[in-house]
Amino acid sequence: MYKEDKFLNEKNISTDASIYYKLKLFEDKDFVIAAQPKILMSKSKKLKEDFLGEISLIIGMSKNIRPVTNIFSFGHSINIGSKKMYYNFSTCEGIKFKNGIMLTSFTKYHTRQNYGYVYDSSVYEQLGIAKIINFGKENRNLFTAQIGHFWDRSLSN
Repeated sequence: MYKEDKFLNEKNISTDASIYYKLKLFEDKDFVIAAQPKILMSKSKKLKEDFLGEISLIIGMSKNIRPVTNIFSFGHSINIGSKKMYYNFSTCEGIKFKNGIMLTSFTKYHTRQNYGYVYDSSVYEQLGIAKIINFGKENRNLFTAQIGHFWDRSLSN
């Protein structure tokens, strides 16, 4: 059954900053299962400044072809404040430098319902700069801080 997206003609462009921690639960060569808590601050012309918290379980693959990194992942996330859940598929391509800084192009396709100010089904795109910090000898724990320019658009367009 087709469901009309009530935010079809809305455009949302914002500047966001996020901090997230990625704990690798399982790793086998390029395949990874990770838990990811995240804090996001978002500001746009239409919306007041907003702080969001999410917890995600992510399954993905990554490929490093020096100096380019490609990451593909599928995840299930819950927004801590609203207790709402959604599924997403994401790709991230970027150039990683030796100091842990990465220039990124990130795209996430997700379905969320009744969030109030974002599309029910949308594509989320980002151009940004990230700093990746590894903890431990095995690089099982990754802490990332990033800032960038983000925009959402409806998949119904």
